[in-house]
Order: sequence, then structure tokens, then C-alpha cells
Amino acid sequence: RKLAGPYQAVVVTAREVALFASHGTSPFEPQRVASESKLATTTSLFPMVEEDRLALDSHSADHVPFCINDRWANVTILDLLQQHSGLPADRSSWFGSRWETCEAAAQEALTRPPLSREYRYSNHNFCVLSLIIEQVTDTSFFDAVDDAVFTPLRMTSPSRDDDYRYLAGAGAFEISAIDLALLMCALQDQSLTAPNFLTAASKNLMR
Repeated sequence: RKLAGPYQAVVVTAREVALFASHGTSPFEPQRVASESKLATTTSLFPMVEEDRLALDSHSADHVPFCINDRWANVTILDLLQQHSGLPADRSSWFGSRWETCEAAAQEALTRPPLSREYRYSNHNFCVLSLIIEQVTDTSFFDAVDDAVFTPLRMTSPSRDDDYRYLAGAGAFEISAIDLALLMCALQDQSLTAPNFLTAASKNLMR
């Protein structure tokens, strides 16, 4: 099937890795991956869980660096990951220059009481997770994900898209197609670069 527009693709099978790209592009060239950033953010939490630096059932309020509404007290890390926290979607606000930083967005959302705890896809969840990762690692979010995910998997392309830096772990990464493939293979027990990346229990829980 012919694909329209610029594209890069990596197809991994049991026998080979096949690379595809339209003219003038490369599967080794970093591209904005938008909400695929959430996969890298999620993955970066699990080394911390395995090292007992963080528990998925711990209260997110214990790791947020500012005061929040008391009704958020029982929202856990797992609630944020599963988009069951009660944080608003605020879809139009994320791309309307309302916030300059992830912390500003999270602080505004968490000073209001939570909505119902039904599933609600929200960038706020992963913005808050980004702040929690910073608190646990005592380093910047992007450096923390690099240490936990990109470096162990030998991913060389990831960088921060400065135009969307306020999205942090919700959507601010640029990653090449080949490096996304390395990450996805590692999470499917078919790692091409780090066979012992995460335990089977962690990968099963993520899936």
C-alpha cells in the first residue's frame, strides 16, 4: 500500500528488521512523537518501582512539589497511569498557550477538586507523573527518562521538542522510528539492545 506524505517505518519480525522511509527522510531521524511520549514516561517509572524508590499504589500527593486540594489525597500513581485520577481533559487549553510549563498546568488542575474517577484521557495525568519523576530522581524529567530508558536501550535520537516542552511526559519527545522500535521490542520481550531491561513482572503489568 502506498503511504501519503513523509513517513518513516520500522518493521521487526523474528528474522529481520526492515527499514522504510519516504524520499528525503530517514528512520534514524528524530520526529515529534506526540502522545507516544507517554509510553516513554510510563516505562521510566518501572525501574524506580523495581528499585523500591516508588510504589504504584503510593499516593501521588506525597510526591507533588506544591500544595493541592485535599480531595486528591487518595489518587495513586497507578490512577494517573490508567487515566482514572479525576483530572480534567482540558483539550483545547493544552494547545492554546494557556500554560508555559507542565508544573503550571498541574498546579492549576490540582487546586480544583477532582472530577469523577471514571476513565478520562488527560495530558494532566502525565504532566503530574513528570513532576513526580523529578521529585523521586532529584533531576530534570528529561534527564531522568534518559537515565531510566533511553541510555539502557541504547536509544540515541530522543530529545525534547522545545515547541511543546510544557507537555513534558505527556507529549514533548522527539524520537526516531528505529528508536521507538527498540523501546517497543524491549517491552515485548524481544529487546534488540538490552535483553534484561525490566523484569517480566514489570512488562506484564505494563501490558
